[in-house]
Order: sequence, then structure tokens, then C-alpha cells
Amino acid sequence: MRDKNNIGLLRLSLASIVIVGHAIEIASGEAVLFGRWAVTGFFLISGYLITESALTSPPAQYALKRFLRIFPAYCAAYLLSALAIGPLLAPTFDWQFWRIAMLAAPPSVDPNDIHTSLNMSMWTISYEARCYLILGVLAHFGLLHRPKAMLVSASILALASVAMLIPKWDIYRYRAPLLIDLAVGQPRDTIDLCLAFAVGSTVYFYRDRVLPRLSKTTAAAALAAGLIAFRIETIFPVILVLAAAAVLFWIAFRCDFGIVQKINDRFDISYGAYLYGWPIGIALYILIPTISIWQLVLLNLPLAWAAGAFSWFALERPTRYRRLQTRRPNALLTKLR
Repeated sequence: MRDKNNIGLLRLSLASIVIVGHAIEIASGEAVLFGRWAVTGFFLISGYLITESALTSPPAQYALKRFLRIFPAYCAAYLLSALAIGPLLAPTFDWQFWRIAMLAAPPSVDPNDIHTSLNMSMWTISYEARCYLILGVLAHFGLLHRPKAMLVSASILALASVAMLIPKWDIYRYRAPLLIDLAVGQPRDTIDLCLAFAVGSTVYFYRDRVLPRLSKTTAAAALAAGLIAFRIETIFPVILVLAAAAVLFWIAFRCDFGIVQKINDRFDISYGAYLYGWPIGIALYILIPTISIWQLVLLNLPLAWAAGAFSWFALERPTRYRRLQTRRPNALLTKLR
């Protein structure tokens, strides 16, 4: 594995894709797909990174690392969104702060209107936390030291993802009640995101075999497979994960971008940018009613990056950076383990 990698650059790029997608949704009112695809990329990378952390950290240390990784910044973003942006949406609305304990997204004033959603980005946080929890439990009981078991798990999840989308079964339309959703998530989202996380973990276990074989050719072939499968609904989520894994891990470990590689390398503003992208976009949309799609994108992105930088230096770094210093403090890959 290369000591230098593009993990930080990738994370910031994926967060930016989500922010752009959300800005388009806010300005147009139409859903876009590539933001969800970027979330899949996040879970692939997390699966790779967190697997090493689970394998090399004692259970208590692993739990502390994971808690510090997501909760303080998430909690601050929830509170700031509700207190600063909430009054613009509905001054007297109950933003259900108890949801913070479950790492859930804030409620919408009107579930049928995205413009009344306080922070739609946050829906993924509880899913990632559950992936952390599952990995920690497996490591604690010694089940994570079996690479083939993770490969089998990923395969089972892939089959489950396909089964969910078989039209005559109609399972993918099922929506769990609120309390079940908050506790374990929606079935389709749980399977698809756990699949991405498991594939990332599997790549970590087989990294010595997989990473050297990644090339422009394999990345191009994977991208072509994803495009071909786009209209085949039952298999597209699985092909998307596999294709994204080939492309992203090729970019992460096999590409040399020179000085660009240093972007987001020694610090990580991607998480904060991801958390604050939606509320900033909503605030801009409300305060500037005539704003166009691309005006919103061009304003939303740098403001979200700035918020991400603030989150990193004011909160994330002070609460966890010193605790998580390792032998290679200059490598983001090491810091995120």
C-alpha cells in the first residue's frame, strides 16, 4: 500500500458531490441521483478505513474513536441547524432534539416538501454508526479476523439487495415505522449501505491482491459496467457498489495527482462540509428567493467548505486529534483509522 494516498481528496470530492446534488434539489425541487451515489462512495471508504481500526484497537479505544469521529460534530450541526436555520423554516416547530441520541436526522416540517427539511444530509449518520457497531462487535468476538467471512457477508448482502428490487416481491417499497427506522433504519437503505461498507472492508482484507491489480483499464471497465447496468433496476445497486469500489480505490491508491494530492490530506473538512451543506443551501434559498440553480451551487459549495473547516479546527480536531495520533500523523489514512 502506498504511504501517500488520495483518501482525503476523495472524501472532500464526495462531500462536494453531495452538496452540489442537494443544491440542485433545493433550487429545482427535483431529486438527483449522483448525491446518493457519492454516499455509497463514502461507505466504501469508511469500510476500508474502519476495518483496520477495529482490527488494531482494543474495544474501548475503538468505541471512543468512533464516538469522537461522528458524534460531537453531528450534535453541533444538529443544534446549530435547528437554532440558526430552524426559525427561517418554522419559528415554533418542534425539532425533536431527542433524535440526537439516536443520531437521526431532524424532522421535516412537511415530509412532502424538501424545502421544509432542516438537514437531509444527516439521514446517513445513524447508518454509518450502525456499521461501526457491527464491525466492533465482530472484532470483539474474534469474527473479524476471517477475511472469507467478510467476503461471504458482502455476497449475502448483494443477493439481498437484488432480492429487495424484484418487482413482484415489492419489498423495496416497504417503509418501516418511525421508531424502527430510527433504531435500525429502512430495509433497503440498510442493506445497500451495509453492502458498500462490507465491500470496502473486504477490499481491506484482500488489499495486497486487489489494489495492485487496479488500473485505468479496470476502472474504465467498471465505469462502463455501471453505465450499462444503470437501467437494470434489480442489479444496479450491486453493480454500482462494485464499480465504485474499483474506481475509487484505484483513485485512492494508484493515482498520483502531485500537489493536488495534498488537498484535505493533513486535515479533514469533508465531514463538516457534508453536515452543513444542506442547511446552508436551504438558508440561501430562503434568503435569496430568486437564486438560480448554479448560483446556489456556487455559493453553497465554498460556504459548506468553510463550515467544514470551522467544524474541523474548532471541534473535531480538538476532541479527537491528539487522542488518535499515530506513527504517521501526516497521513489522513492513519488519522481516520
